[in-house]
Amino acid sequence: MGLDVYVGSLTRYYAQDWETIVQQWGREHGLPVEVRRSQPSPPDRITDPAVIRPAMIKWRSNLNQALSSRLGVELDWEEAPDAPYFTDKPGWDGYGGLVLLAAHEENPQLKPPTRVSLDSWKKDQALRVSSTKGFPTRYEHVIVPQWWLPCAFKPVFKGPSAAGAEVWFGSSIRLLDQLRALNERTYRGTAADLNVWRTQQPDGDEGPFEVEAKVGLSVFLSLAERSAAARLPMLLDY
Repeated sequence: MGLDVYVGSLTRYYAQDWETIVQQWGREHGLPVEVRRSQPSPPDRITDPAVIRPAMIKWRSNLNQALSSRLGVELDWEEAPDAPYFTDKPGWDGYGGLVLLAAHEENPQLKPPTRVSLDSWKKDQALRVSSTKGFPTRYEHVIVPQWWLPCAFKPVFKGPSAAGAEVWFGSSIRLLDQLRALNERTYRGTAADLNVWRTQQPDGDEGPFEVEAKVGLSVFLSLAERSAAARLPMLLDY
């Protein structure tokens, strides 16, 4: 399964009122595109925003009740069904490149890989070190979460997604700070550089580490900026 990143209201996401960039390309060129996800939608899935939005508000309220004292902030964001959305496709290799860039930046004693593939990044030694409980990682909001909420809390946490699956949550505001710091400590890409890097994703499911890291960094920086500015959740879609 491929990996996309979605930024937008959860009401819009679960109503399926959005398109991946591949779907957008297909529509613009008159070509059919079939999206396959790890958890296919049931045929009776509810897609009515009038039903979904109250459920999202209730889920958010439950999160606040459970976590407000721990996080120290109120969890709040835009949930309009017609709120704008943004998306891009780093692929698992581009995402893996970003995660490994963060892990190797804070573990310089370990040699980075020459290439990143669909699954190889998950076995990387530096990533294992940065993911070890108690390790003082600088990039917790980069390495750990699958969902990011546009609220300025510090610790990542695990809990039920709006669909009930257990996921790790981070803050897209903290994510943006950590991505900017990572860029400054590594490639120091300008806005123009980042725009170019987003277009250089290799064909297939693997590529050179530096290329994949730059793809992932540029995609996630752009989307984290939009999430924080528009107060919209951000999540991995696969």
